[in-house]
Amino acid sequence: MSDSGPYSRSSTNRQRTPKACVNCAETKLRCQGGGPCDRCVNKGIACHYPPPRSKKSSAQQSRTAKNSDRDWTPFDMNDGANVDHGDILNYDDTSFANFLRDIMVQPVIDNTRPEQEDNHSPSSLHDIFNLTTDSFASRNTFTTSPPFQYMNHFPDTNVPHSDFNGNMFTNSTGANALDGVALGANAFKESMWQWCPSAADQRRDKPPFRPSIPYDQLIPKSRWPSIDVSVKGVGSQTYHHLIALVLSATDSKYTAHVISSFPTCELINCLISNYFFCTATTTDSFIHVPSFDPNSSTPELVLCIAMAGATMPNVPELHQLGYEIYEIVDQAIATLFFGENTRSRMLGPIQSLVLTLDVGQWSGNRRRMERCEGLSSVGITMCRRADYFRKLKKRLDPPNHNDSPESIEAKWHSWIDSESYFRFAIHNLIRDVDNSMAFLIPPIVSYLELSVPLPMSKELWQARNSQEWKNKYLSGSKEMLSSLPSLCSCVDDFSLVLPLREVIDVDLTLLAILSCHWSSTWQRSQRSSARRHSTNTSHGHTALFNSSLYHDTHEIETLSTFNVLFHEWTVPGLEPATVMLHERLLMCHYVSSFEDLQTLGGKAGEEEARKTLQLLIASAGTRESRQAVWHAGQLVRAAREESGRTMRPSCAIGIYHASLVFWAYAVVLTASGASAPSFQAQNAANQDIVLLDGPQNAHVRRFLAVGHGTPAISSSTGPGSGEIEVPVLLSNAKDVMSATVKLLIERHGAYQDNERPALVANLARLMGALGYAADKIQYSPTDAQST
Repeated sequence: MSDSGPYSRSSTNRQRTPKACVNCAETKLRCQGGGPCDRCVNKGIACHYPPPRSKKSSAQQSRTAKNSDRDWTPFDMNDGANVDHGDILNYDDTSFANFLRDIMVQPVIDNTRPEQEDNHSPSSLHDIFNLTTDSFASRNTFTTSPPFQYMNHFPDTNVPHSDFNGNMFTNSTGANALDGVALGANAFKESMWQWCPSAADQRRDKPPFRPSIPYDQLIPKSRWPSIDVSVKGVGSQTYHHLIALVLSATDSKYTAHVISSFPTCELINCLISNYFFCTATTTDSFIHVPSFDPNSSTPELVLCIAMAGATMPNVPELHQLGYEIYEIVDQAIATLFFGENTRSRMLGPIQSLVLTLDVGQWSGNRRRMERCEGLSSVGITMCRRADYFRKLKKRLDPPNHNDSPESIEAKWHSWIDSESYFRFAIHNLIRDVDNSMAFLIPPIVSYLELSVPLPMSKELWQARNSQEWKNKYLSGSKEMLSSLPSLCSCVDDFSLVLPLREVIDVDLTLLAILSCHWSSTWQRSQRSSARRHSTNTSHGHTALFNSSLYHDTHEIETLSTFNVLFHEWTVPGLEPATVMLHERLLMCHYVSSFEDLQTLGGKAGEEEARKTLQLLIASAGTRESRQAVWHAGQLVRAAREESGRTMRPSCAIGIYHASLVFWAYAVVLTASGASAPSFQAQNAANQDIVLLDGPQNAHVRRFLAVGHGTPAISSSTGPGSGEIEVPVLLSNAKDVMSATVKLLIERHGAYQDNERPALVANLARLMGALGYAADKIQYSPTDAQST
């Protein structure tokens, strides 16, 4: 590395800095040197300096400088994706560990000294959501051998990079490196959830569909799934319409390039089939596959389906193509609605918009995520204004035995249209809840406005032709099918659903009913947060884990009743995604606010983190804290039992939230002195191990009631069929995070590290950093009592 580069460590013309004391050096904070520093004086601790080092020979100094320059090579993001989850779990974030340790010791303030400037400025605060691996464009999604080298098409932002050993490297703008409590300067601004755009953050003027990447040859035939859905192929005329759509959204100077490098018709058909294959097991799929004809659909919808098929997890080699199509579709959709206003009431164009939002929302790209979050209200407004949330006024004519084939065909297509409206409305409700829970934003859709009837059975929805649909329709109860209750009426009255198991889509119905309960859970969380920050002392101060005094007991009883009624009602049982949502709702009832977990991570500074820690300590021994970790464990259990081809992105966020609850519980144990090694050994030897991700038994009930037992989660060790389940104590934060990271990665397929979705890679890295930080805290019961 040249000494003149931005990363040079040459000592030429460098001013000599004062030597830091031992305490400031350990916590990586600035120290003025030359005597007792202000920090040590404020904390009331001894301030001493290390002995002077012996001088090295000039040859040794030269070798040291060369090694230092070689080791300080900026992190290559293309290599970062090749680090396995074991490296993620060994993430070395000593500064964050020191920060956590520091907030657990109350400083001794000397009132005779002037107030010192706070070292923890907003620009250096640690963010618990610091997902610095920005987007799909920041990791290698192809194999390392040509011609699959990744090419950065749409870089989003200039963020400081880091390797998985905790070494931070700034960009050439000269941003400050790590200092004190933060992982890096501007950590919160650079987080995935909080994006601050600049003039350079825009789609680059580059031609799409690089000809150097032979898309048709990327995936061997053996990698394509065995498609068991019958989908009509794209005809030549439709294919030309797709090319024309792409040309209308790109610069005219790239016309020849687009025509020559656009994916072949065969590949487009494969991507469409792959989308329907992957969504065959999705609970809230809303496009009717047997009747779908790309040649009679809008080009925007066909291209959106191909885009979604390219971004599915089982074809990572084509992710780049999918996100290139996204950039084109993003512009084409806007032109579609601005060109003719009547399209805002048509199902096909609105489906195209929602498909685009679904892909961009979970892409891991901050620009796309923020844009899709804002446009979500546009799609919902269109659905609301088009009356998709209301029951059709026109009564459908059911099939009869003596109907002619032409009449049955007409009735089938009429039923498909109405059922597509209903399922699309329910999909919008579920995706709105997913976004609200993942990004901690208010929900947009109220279940009270969803007067659509319950969705009919999967057998009817998946019937391949009109005759099959007629036979299945007549084999059921025509009276029940013609008078299904509305979704909103079943939210508080589950008895309306119980007699309808044979005629409704059970999985979609139960997931929709649970989603309707999120709005009340969100409102309760906001009320609790407002009460906690109220200056009115009569309200008191609620803890991070909610006191039963402020519980919405009716809501908890309703959710408990839901589990009792429907857990054994379905065969072979509730869908894991439904169980995860159920446990997530209950977990949110016992955790006052996940924003407080961010505060504990340093989002609002050391003082606010200290206050939040005191709230945690105050609620550490309550029944509510044990209920919170129990439901977090049950969420992990449901995720482990998920057998679908792909896990919903919101479920991945749910696993992450569960790990945050585990982590906060472990930090409380550390702060109270309960996690000392001697205590762990004694507690594990004298008390029963309570598996939070296991079935409820006497040990679990005893733990929830009186706190007797040692809470733990299970983790598998050993390869393949030789795996052995071993308990991991909840007080061991690093091993708990290791177990949850392993689960998160396993649930997204047995892919190589560079094939993981960007969202999963970021979450895994953050969870590993949190586990390492809590593990590095050195704290004793004596220190806890002194605070």
